[in-house]
Amino acid sequence: MLLYRRYSSGTEPSPGLGFRLGAWTGVIGFAILIILISISTLGFHGQNELREQLIHAVRQAQSRYTDPQSREALERYLTPGGLAIWMVLCSAFLCVLFAILSGIGGAVSAALLRRKLPPQ
Repeated sequence: MLLYRRYSSGTEPSPGLGFRLGAWTGVIGFAILIILISISTLGFHGQNELREQLIHAVRQAQSRYTDPQSREALERYLTPGGLAIWMVLCSAFLCVLFAILSGIGGAVSAALLRRKLPPQ
């Protein structure tokens, strides 16, 4: 918010504008994070380790459920296509989480960092 206020000559940013700016910043930050993680995973040949971690997470989730149908549904995530879907769903959830939390931070920042008018 401080940089936005410094370079804009308009009025004070509202909390709604702060939320939008924060949400877009969160989405951009998430995209940068995904790119860096992808580069490091491919660069250090960590695909097998990543797959093993995903399989371990699915196995842990299966151990929590006693219902056979739930366990069978989670078994589908152990296939290569299922792991891809699992990664896409988790990434989408994290993207929304980044956007919402960054938006809240932007709204709070816009509300708290308003210029104080001198007393009249």
